[in-house]
Amino acid sequence: MLLATDLDGTFLGGKMEDRLRLYRLIKTSPNMQLVFVTGR
Repeated sequence: MLLATDLDGTFLGGKMEDRLRLYRLIKTSPNMQLVFVTGR
């Protein structure tokens, strides 16, 4: 799975602890990648 977000991470709302949980999941899952993109 490929997740793309703006450079400031606006794709993800909610509490900081929930965001950190998702980032940890992405980091430890071999089938997930997170890409930061810009609209410029």
